[in-house]
Amino acid sequence: MRGNPLLASEPSPTRNLTLDIRDVDSLTWVAGDTAISHDVYFGMDEAAVAAAGKEAPEFQGNQKGTSLPLAGRVSFGGGDYYWRIDEVEADGTVHTGDVWKFTVPAYLLVDDFESYTDVEGSRIYETWTDGWTNGTGAQVGYLSSAGGTFGETQIVHGGGQSLPLDYNNVKSPYYSETERTWTTAQDWTADGADTLTLYFRGRAGNGPEKLYVALEDSAGKIAVVVHPNPEAALISQWTEWNIPFGAFSGVNAGRVKTVYLGLGDRSKPTPGGAGLLFIDDIRVTRTQP
Repeated sequence: MRGNPLLASEPSPTRNLTLDIRDVDSLTWVAGDTAISHDVYFGMDEAAVAAAGKEAPEFQGNQKGTSLPLAGRVSFGGGDYYWRIDEVEADGTVHTGDVWKFTVPAYLLVDDFESYTDVEGSRIYETWTDGWTNGTGAQVGYLSSAGGTFGETQIVHGGGQSLPLDYNNVKSPYYSETERTWTTAQDWTADGADTLTLYFRGRAGNGPEKLYVALEDSAGKIAVVVHPNPEAALISQWTEWNIPFGAFSGVNAGRVKTVYLGLGDRSKPTPGGAGLLFIDDIRVTRTQP
């Protein structure tokens, strides 16, 4: 429900939202009923934004419109950002607004697996295709829904869901692979990003297998990177894997079309093991200076 009608309302980004820097292009709001202009305050210190006057560095100016471009105001380094809109009436009366907050993480999101449900069109295996489509030994998600999803809700790195990847390399074609393809090529190099980061966890009872990631760009160039531990599938705690873009030789990280996650050897497959692997929080990060 709307509170004081004289104050700015309906902030976008929504209050306390965490979002990718690529999705933070502007602030918008709905004007108070009697406002003819808006004093805009913005910064990374909540107390400073709350107390700021027009002499403060947080003051972004007075304007007629109800949006503020954020280019140059938000950095890839991540953090909390605070903003306030004071509504100005024709006679100069100022109505001090609430302080709103949004958060930009220090990464570009590829997939955190939080949005998948058991509703047709949003099932995890409809985005991450598996052996039912590509003919490999992979199965993404469980055969039955639990808790409103076919994903994993107990063994997670962050949030409330991860991707369960069942692999079976005992049978032909002796490798297991899931893939996600974007309609529009993804620019993973924004703001100096240079590394693909993901988290994985296997099980002690798994069959030993190599874990790999492959990228394909919009020109059809593909490169594969194999985890340095040849028995990565046996690691039973969440493990961070950082892969510099340079390791994907010949692939344009500014035009990523498909990402592949697999177990086995996709170029020279041989009979291997079977098991269950969990993947979570796939991100694009930047090497710290």
